[in-house]
Amino acid sequence: FGWLRGQQYLGQSLVHVRQVWRPASRLQFETYQQFNHDRSRLLDARALAGAGVRLLLAGSDRTTLQFGSSYMLEGEWVDVAPGDAHPARTTHHRWSSYLSARAALSEGAALAWTGYVQPRLDAFADTRVLTDATLGARVVGRLALTLTFQLRYDGDPPDGIDALDTSLRSGISIEF
Repeated sequence: FGWLRGQQYLGQSLVHVRQVWRPASRLQFETYQQFNHDRSRLLDARALAGAGVRLLLAGSDRTTLQFGSSYMLEGEWVDVAPGDAHPARTTHHRWSSYLSARAALSEGAALAWTGYVQPRLDAFADTRVLTDATLGARVVGRLALTLTFQLRYDGDPPDGIDALDTSLRSGISIEF
């Protein structure tokens, strides 16, 4: 959340929970749930749940590369103005695929990147793309400073919202 001269200009939240089962060394099963909102994109709420498989393509003590593919059910509540073409409430079935990489750069620094592609199953033109790259440097214990670049594309955004959005943010993370 952010305010400037008493006016809120940023309002976002995200909760994402993922459970991974590792019955084999490379093939894994996962389920996930997420809830978020983003005032800058007119998103009052987005809730989703999914399940699928993940394949460890490469891994060592210092690096990992994974590919995942899953079914995802998504619901959105959008703050649209009267007359907007975009509906205020949507429920969609999506195919979610991702590629994720992580590399330890030094004892206390790491680079992590994940890219998602999420087409709607009944309308592939309505595809979501999200990529997130984070550089983290441990300060003390589980506390780290982070720098994150994010790119987001929405194939069917609400009226007045750009299909492509990028951001660069600094922050603090706690790993547990």
